[in-house]
Amino acid sequence: MKVTLNSKELARAVQTAQRFTTTRSLNPILSYGLVEVTNGIGYISATDLEVGVKVAFKTGFLNEVELKGAFPLKKLSELLKGQSGSINILKGDTTETEGMSYTLQNARSEVKLFTLDPEEFPSLAWPKKEGDLEFSTSGALLCECLRKVAFAISTETARPVLTGALLEMRKDGFLRAIATNGKQLAFTMYYHGEGVDPFQAILPKKTVGDLISLLSKSESMEVKVSLSKNQMAFTFDNIFLLSRLIEGQYPNWGQVMPAIEKCGVKVEVVTAELREAVNKMGKLTSDRYNLVVIEIDKGMLTLRAETPALGAGKIEMGVKGEGTLEIGINPHFLLSVLGSVHSERLTIFGHDPMSPLVIQPEDDNAIYINMPIKI
Repeated sequence: MKVTLNSKELARAVQTAQRFTTTRSLNPILSYGLVEVTNGIGYISATDLEVGVKVAFKTGFLNEVELKGAFPLKKLSELLKGQSGSINILKGDTTETEGMSYTLQNARSEVKLFTLDPEEFPSLAWPKKEGDLEFSTSGALLCECLRKVAFAISTETARPVLTGALLEMRKDGFLRAIATNGKQLAFTMYYHGEGVDPFQAILPKKTVGDLISLLSKSESMEVKVSLSKNQMAFTFDNIFLLSRLIEGQYPNWGQVMPAIEKCGVKVEVVTAELREAVNKMGKLTSDRYNLVVIEIDKGMLTLRAETPALGAGKIEMGVKGEGTLEIGINPHFLLSVLGSVHSERLTIFGHDPMSPLVIQPEDDNAIYINMPIKI
Protein backbone atom coordinates (compact mmCIF):
# COMPACT_ATOMS: atom_id res chain seq x y z
CA MET A 1 0.00 0.00 0.00
CA LYS A 2 1.40 3.41 -0.98
CA VAL A 3 -0.03 6.88 -0.44
CA THR A 4 1.54 10.00 -1.98
CA LEU A 5 1.17 13.33 -0.17
CA ASN A 6 2.29 16.94 -0.51
CA SER A 7 5.15 17.33 2.01
CA LYS A 8 4.45 20.96 2.93
CA GLU A 9 0.70 20.43 3.41
CA LEU A 10 1.37 17.38 5.57
CA ALA A 11 4.00 19.26 7.60
CA ARG A 12 1.63 22.18 8.30
CA ALA A 13 -1.11 19.85 9.51
CA VAL A 14 1.30 17.87 11.69
CA GLN A 15 2.69 21.07 13.22
CA THR A 16 -0.81 22.27 14.13
CA ALA A 17 -1.87 18.94 15.63
CA GLN A 18 1.40 18.24 17.46
CA ARG A 19 0.67 20.70 20.30
CA PHE A 20 -2.37 18.61 21.30
CA THR A 21 -0.34 15.48 22.08
CA THR A 22 0.93 14.72 25.58
CA THR A 23 3.77 12.65 27.04
CA ARG A 24 2.40 12.94 30.58
CA SER A 25 -0.08 10.10 30.20
CA LEU A 26 0.38 6.40 30.90
CA ASN A 27 -1.36 5.77 27.59
CA PRO A 28 1.32 6.01 24.86
CA ILE A 29 -1.26 6.57 22.10
CA LEU A 30 -1.79 10.13 23.44
CA SER A 31 1.77 11.09 22.41
CA TYR A 32 0.92 9.97 18.87
CA GLY A 33 -1.38 11.39 16.24
CA LEU A 34 -3.81 9.66 13.92
CA VAL A 35 -2.94 10.17 10.24
CA GLU A 36 -5.72 9.37 7.80
CA VAL A 37 -6.22 9.69 4.06
CA THR A 38 -9.64 8.99 2.64
CA ASN A 39 -11.40 10.13 -0.54
CA GLY A 40 -8.34 12.18 -1.48
CA ILE A 41 -8.35 14.27 1.73
CA GLY A 42 -5.86 13.98 4.58
CA TYR A 43 -6.55 14.35 8.30
CA ILE A 44 -4.30 14.60 11.36
CA SER A 45 -5.90 14.06 14.79
CA ALA A 46 -4.35 14.48 18.24
CA THR A 47 -5.68 14.72 21.79
CA ASP A 48 -4.67 14.77 25.45
CA LEU A 49 -8.25 13.76 26.42
CA GLU A 50 -8.97 17.31 27.63
CA VAL A 51 -8.86 18.94 24.23
CA GLY A 52 -8.34 17.43 20.81
CA VAL A 53 -8.04 18.57 17.22
CA LYS A 54 -8.63 17.18 13.75
CA VAL A 55 -6.83 19.06 10.97
CA ALA A 56 -7.72 18.50 7.32
CA PHE A 57 -5.15 19.04 4.56
CA LYS A 58 -4.87 18.75 0.82
CA THR A 59 -2.97 15.65 -0.25
CA GLY A 60 -2.07 17.14 -3.63
CA PHE A 61 -2.39 13.75 -5.30
CA LEU A 62 -5.21 11.41 -6.29
CA ASN A 63 -4.76 8.39 -4.02
CA GLU A 64 -6.82 5.33 -4.78
CA VAL A 65 -5.99 3.68 -1.44
CA GLU A 66 -6.68 4.85 2.10
CA LEU A 67 -4.29 5.36 4.99
CA LYS A 68 -4.91 5.06 8.72
CA GLY A 69 -1.98 4.99 11.13
CA ALA A 70 -0.95 6.30 14.55
CA PHE A 71 2.33 8.16 14.06
CA PRO A 72 4.71 9.86 16.55
CA LEU A 73 3.92 13.43 15.50
CA LYS A 74 6.99 15.04 17.05
CA LYS A 75 9.33 12.77 15.09
CA LEU A 76 7.21 13.08 11.97
CA SER A 77 7.37 16.88 12.21
CA GLU A 78 11.17 16.78 12.55
CA LEU A 79 11.50 14.46 9.55
CA LEU A 80 9.27 16.68 7.38
CA LYS A 81 11.07 19.91 8.28
CA GLY A 82 12.46 21.64 5.21
CA GLN A 83 11.07 19.07 2.78
CA SER A 84 9.22 20.02 -0.39
CA GLY A 85 7.58 18.16 -3.21
CA SER A 86 5.93 14.81 -2.63
CA ILE A 87 6.40 12.12 -0.01
CA ASN A 88 5.37 8.48 -0.28
CA ILE A 89 4.09 6.62 2.77
CA LEU A 90 4.31 2.86 2.45
CA LYS A 91 2.82 0.45 4.96
CA GLY A 92 5.25 -2.16 6.24
CA ASP A 93 4.67 -5.62 7.62
CA THR A 94 3.35 -6.05 11.15
CA THR A 95 5.53 -8.23 13.39
CA GLU A 96 5.16 -9.42 16.98
CA THR A 97 8.46 -7.84 18.05
CA GLU A 98 8.35 -4.52 16.20
CA GLY A 99 4.60 -4.02 15.70
CA MET A 100 3.32 -1.81 12.90
CA SER A 101 5.56 0.35 10.72
CA TYR A 102 5.46 2.75 7.78
CA THR A 103 8.20 3.90 5.44
CA LEU A 104 8.49 7.58 4.49
CA GLN A 105 10.11 7.93 1.09
CA ASN A 106 11.05 10.82 -1.16
CA ALA A 107 13.52 11.32 -3.97
CA ARG A 108 16.56 11.42 -1.64
CA SER A 109 15.69 9.59 1.55
CA GLU A 110 13.87 6.68 3.09
CA VAL A 111 12.91 6.44 6.77
CA LYS A 112 11.11 3.69 8.66
CA LEU A 113 8.82 4.72 11.53
CA PHE A 114 7.22 2.35 14.02
CA THR A 115 3.59 3.14 14.73
CA LEU A 116 0.81 2.11 17.10
CA ASP A 117 -2.54 0.48 16.43
CA PRO A 118 -4.81 3.26 15.05
CA GLU A 119 -7.87 1.53 16.49
CA GLU A 120 -6.63 2.45 19.98
CA PHE A 121 -6.81 6.17 19.19
CA PRO A 122 -9.66 7.98 21.02
CA SER A 123 -12.57 9.09 18.87
CA LEU A 124 -12.86 12.83 18.17
CA ALA A 125 -16.25 12.52 16.52
CA TRP A 126 -19.02 14.81 17.77
CA PRO A 127 -21.70 12.56 19.30
CA LYS A 128 -24.64 14.76 18.34
CA LYS A 129 -27.57 14.32 20.71
CA GLU A 130 -31.00 15.85 21.10
CA GLY A 131 -30.73 19.08 23.05
CA ASP A 132 -27.27 20.00 21.75
CA LEU A 133 -26.79 23.63 20.79
CA GLU A 134 -25.24 24.83 17.52
CA PHE A 135 -24.58 28.36 16.28
CA SER A 136 -22.04 30.37 14.29
CA THR A 137 -20.23 33.44 15.57
CA SER A 138 -17.43 35.79 14.56
CA GLY A 139 -14.01 34.15 14.84
CA ALA A 140 -12.21 37.46 15.31
CA LEU A 141 -14.56 38.64 18.08
CA LEU A 142 -14.46 35.29 19.89
CA CYS A 143 -10.64 35.29 19.73
CA GLU A 144 -10.43 38.84 21.09
CA CYS A 145 -12.96 38.05 23.79
CA LEU A 146 -10.93 35.08 25.04
CA ARG A 147 -7.63 36.96 24.77
CA LYS A 148 -8.85 39.70 27.08
CA VAL A 149 -9.66 37.31 29.93
CA ALA A 150 -7.16 34.45 29.51
CA PHE A 151 -4.52 35.93 31.85
CA ALA A 152 -6.96 35.87 34.80
CA ILE A 153 -7.63 32.11 34.64
CA SER A 154 -6.41 30.40 37.80
CA THR A 155 -3.67 27.76 37.80
CA GLU A 156 -4.62 26.55 41.30
CA THR A 157 -6.38 23.18 41.11
CA ALA A 158 -7.97 23.52 44.57
CA ARG A 159 -10.93 25.24 42.88
CA PRO A 160 -11.31 23.48 39.50
CA VAL A 161 -14.03 25.83 38.18
CA LEU A 162 -11.57 28.73 38.31
CA THR A 163 -9.08 26.89 36.07
CA GLY A 164 -11.21 27.83 33.08
CA ALA A 165 -12.97 30.77 31.50
CA LEU A 166 -16.73 31.11 31.68
CA LEU A 167 -18.49 31.63 28.35
CA GLU A 168 -22.03 32.86 28.79
CA MET A 169 -24.67 33.56 26.16
CA ARG A 170 -27.38 35.94 27.37
CA LYS A 171 -30.96 36.36 26.21
CA ASP A 172 -30.12 39.83 24.89
CA GLY A 173 -27.66 38.31 22.39
CA PHE A 174 -24.41 39.25 24.17
CA LEU A 175 -21.70 36.59 24.50
CA ARG A 176 -19.70 37.20 27.67
CA ALA A 177 -16.36 35.83 28.86
CA ILE A 178 -15.26 35.92 32.49
CA ALA A 179 -12.16 34.64 34.28
CA THR A 180 -10.88 35.06 37.83
CA ASN A 181 -8.12 33.65 39.99
CA GLY A 182 -9.52 35.09 43.20
CA LYS A 183 -7.17 38.08 43.22
CA GLN A 184 -8.20 39.63 39.91
CA LEU A 185 -11.12 39.32 37.53
CA ALA A 186 -11.49 39.96 33.82
CA PHE A 187 -14.81 40.48 32.06
CA THR A 188 -15.66 41.28 28.46
CA MET A 189 -18.46 40.74 25.98
CA TYR A 190 -19.57 41.32 22.42
CA TYR A 191 -22.93 41.39 20.68
CA HIS A 192 -23.47 38.11 18.86
CA GLY A 193 -27.13 38.61 18.05
CA GLU A 194 -30.37 37.17 19.35
CA GLY A 195 -31.67 33.75 18.43
CA VAL A 196 -29.29 31.51 20.42
CA ASP A 197 -30.55 29.88 23.60
CA PRO A 198 -28.76 31.14 26.75
CA PHE A 199 -26.00 28.89 28.06
CA GLN A 200 -23.00 28.79 30.38
CA ALA A 201 -19.86 26.75 29.69
CA ILE A 202 -16.49 26.69 31.46
CA LEU A 203 -13.63 26.16 28.98
CA PRO A 204 -10.32 24.80 30.39
CA LYS A 205 -7.32 27.14 30.37
CA LYS A 206 -5.50 25.04 27.75
CA THR A 207 -8.50 25.11 25.42
CA VAL A 208 -8.71 28.90 25.74
CA GLY A 209 -5.01 29.22 24.86
CA ASP A 210 -5.31 26.84 21.91
CA LEU A 211 -8.33 28.68 20.53
CA ILE A 212 -6.60 32.05 20.79
CA SER A 213 -3.55 30.70 18.98
CA LEU A 214 -5.52 29.03 16.18
CA LEU A 215 -8.15 31.75 15.70
CA SER A 216 -5.51 34.49 15.57
CA LYS A 217 -4.13 32.81 12.42
CA SER A 218 -7.53 31.93 10.98
CA GLU A 219 -8.77 33.22 7.64
CA SER A 220 -12.34 32.20 8.40
CA MET A 221 -14.92 34.88 9.14
CA GLU A 222 -17.10 32.58 11.23
CA VAL A 223 -16.69 29.77 13.73
CA LYS A 224 -19.28 27.04 14.10
CA VAL A 225 -19.82 26.28 17.78
CA SER A 226 -21.39 23.04 19.05
CA LEU A 227 -22.29 22.59 22.71
CA SER A 228 -23.41 19.56 24.68
CA LYS A 229 -23.67 18.90 28.41
CA ASN A 230 -19.95 18.23 28.90
CA GLN A 231 -18.25 19.07 25.59
CA MET A 232 -17.80 22.04 23.28
CA ALA A 233 -16.57 21.98 19.68
CA PHE A 234 -15.31 24.69 17.34
CA THR A 235 -15.09 24.30 13.56
CA PHE A 236 -13.28 26.81 11.33
CA ASP A 237 -10.96 26.78 8.32
CA ASN A 238 -9.68 23.19 8.11
CA ILE A 239 -9.81 22.64 11.88
CA PHE A 240 -12.21 20.81 14.20
CA LEU A 241 -11.40 21.38 17.89
CA LEU A 242 -13.18 19.37 20.57
CA SER A 243 -12.86 20.17 24.28
CA ARG A 244 -14.26 18.82 27.49
CA LEU A 245 -15.98 21.33 29.76
CA ILE A 246 -15.17 21.89 33.43
CA GLU A 247 -18.04 20.70 35.59
CA GLY A 248 -19.37 22.76 38.46
CA GLN A 249 -20.99 26.09 39.22
CA TYR A 250 -18.95 29.19 38.41
CA PRO A 251 -18.85 31.70 41.31
CA ASN A 252 -21.27 34.63 41.32
CA TRP A 253 -18.66 37.03 39.99
CA GLY A 254 -21.18 39.88 39.89
CA GLN A 255 -20.98 40.14 43.67
CA VAL A 256 -17.40 41.47 43.51
CA MET A 257 -18.11 43.83 40.60
CA PRO A 258 -18.35 47.33 42.12
CA ALA A 259 -20.95 49.76 40.85
CA ILE A 260 -18.54 52.10 39.08
CA GLU A 261 -21.07 54.91 38.98
CA LYS A 262 -20.88 54.99 42.78
CA CYS A 263 -17.08 55.03 42.99
CA GLY A 264 -15.74 58.24 44.49
CA VAL A 265 -12.50 58.01 42.51
CA LYS A 266 -12.46 58.20 38.72
CA VAL A 267 -9.33 59.14 36.80
CA GLU A 268 -8.26 58.77 33.19
CA VAL A 269 -4.66 57.79 32.36
CA VAL A 270 -2.55 56.98 29.31
CA THR A 271 -2.21 53.19 29.16
CA ALA A 272 1.41 53.09 27.97
CA GLU A 273 2.55 55.54 30.67
CA LEU A 274 0.88 53.57 33.44
CA ARG A 275 2.25 50.27 32.09
CA GLU A 276 5.80 51.65 32.02
CA ALA A 277 5.49 53.10 35.53
CA VAL A 278 4.09 49.91 37.06
CA ASN A 279 6.76 47.84 35.34
CA LYS A 280 9.51 50.10 36.70
CA MET A 281 8.16 50.12 40.27
CA GLY A 282 7.66 46.36 40.06
CA LYS A 283 11.44 46.00 39.73
CA LEU A 284 11.70 47.32 43.30
CA THR A 285 9.51 44.57 44.76
CA SER A 286 10.28 41.02 45.84
CA ASP A 287 8.37 37.83 46.56
CA ARG A 288 8.09 38.88 50.19
CA TYR A 289 7.39 42.60 49.57
CA ASN A 290 5.23 42.34 46.45
CA LEU A 291 3.46 45.67 46.82
CA VAL A 292 3.15 48.92 44.91
CA VAL A 293 1.18 51.79 46.44
CA ILE A 294 -1.02 53.87 44.12
CA GLU A 295 -1.89 57.32 45.39
CA ILE A 296 -4.40 59.50 43.58
CA ASP A 297 -4.81 63.13 44.68
CA LYS A 298 -5.26 66.56 43.09
CA GLY A 299 -4.81 65.49 39.46
CA MET A 300 -1.74 63.37 40.14
CA LEU A 301 -1.23 59.61 40.26
CA THR A 302 1.84 58.48 42.20
CA LEU A 303 3.24 54.96 42.32
CA ARG A 304 5.55 54.06 45.23
CA ALA A 305 7.53 50.92 46.00
CA GLU A 306 9.93 50.16 48.84
CA THR A 307 11.66 46.88 49.65
CA PRO A 308 14.18 46.44 52.49
CA ALA A 309 17.74 45.72 51.31
CA LEU A 310 16.66 46.40 47.71
CA GLY A 311 15.58 50.01 47.30
CA ALA A 312 12.72 52.44 46.96
CA GLY A 313 11.27 54.76 44.35
CA LYS A 314 8.26 56.67 43.10
CA ILE A 315 6.84 57.86 39.78
CA GLU A 316 4.31 60.64 39.27
CA MET A 317 2.03 61.26 36.31
CA GLY A 318 -0.76 63.69 35.58
CA VAL A 319 -4.31 62.36 35.34
CA LYS A 320 -7.75 63.71 34.52
CA GLY A 321 -10.52 63.03 36.97
CA GLU A 322 -11.60 63.33 40.57
CA GLY A 323 -11.24 61.74 44.00
CA THR A 324 -8.53 60.83 46.50
CA LEU A 325 -7.26 57.31 47.13
CA GLU A 326 -4.27 55.41 48.51
CA ILE A 327 -4.32 51.68 47.74
CA GLY A 328 -1.87 48.77 47.66
CA ILE A 329 -1.72 46.60 44.54
CA ASN A 330 0.29 43.57 43.40
CA PRO A 331 2.28 45.05 40.46
CA HIS A 332 2.48 41.74 38.58
CA PHE A 333 -1.29 41.31 38.63
CA LEU A 334 -1.73 44.90 37.47
CA LEU A 335 0.79 44.39 34.65
CA SER A 336 -1.09 41.32 33.44
CA VAL A 337 -4.19 43.50 33.15
CA LEU A 338 -2.35 46.29 31.35
CA GLY A 339 -0.81 43.75 28.98
CA SER A 340 -4.30 42.85 27.79
CA VAL A 341 -5.36 46.46 27.20
CA HIS A 342 -4.85 47.75 23.66
CA SER A 343 -6.73 51.02 24.13
CA GLU A 344 -4.67 54.20 24.22
CA ARG A 345 -6.32 55.38 27.42
CA LEU A 346 -8.11 53.74 30.35
CA THR A 347 -10.12 54.81 33.38
CA ILE A 348 -9.37 53.77 36.97
CA PHE A 349 -12.24 53.58 39.45
CA GLY A 350 -11.81 53.24 43.20
CA HIS A 351 -13.73 53.61 46.43
CA ASP A 352 -11.44 53.00 49.43
CA PRO A 353 -8.18 51.15 50.29
CA MET A 354 -10.00 47.86 50.98
CA SER A 355 -12.26 47.87 47.91
CA PRO A 356 -11.32 46.45 44.48
CA LEU A 357 -9.59 48.69 41.94
CA VAL A 358 -11.51 48.74 38.68
CA ILE A 359 -9.91 49.37 35.27
CA GLN A 360 -11.97 50.07 32.16
CA PRO A 361 -10.21 50.58 28.81
CA GLU A 362 -11.39 53.37 26.54
CA ASP A 363 -13.86 52.31 23.81
CA ASP A 364 -13.88 48.74 25.07
CA ASN A 365 -16.42 46.38 26.62
CA ALA A 366 -13.82 44.93 28.99
CA ILE A 367 -13.66 45.55 32.73
CA TYR A 368 -10.81 44.41 34.98
CA ILE A 369 -10.78 44.13 38.78
CA ASN A 370 -7.70 43.92 41.01
CA MET A 371 -8.13 43.07 44.66
CA PRO A 372 -6.18 45.40 47.00
CA ILE A 373 -3.33 44.56 49.38
CA LYS A 374 -3.33 46.03 52.87
CA ILE A 375 -0.65 48.73 53.09
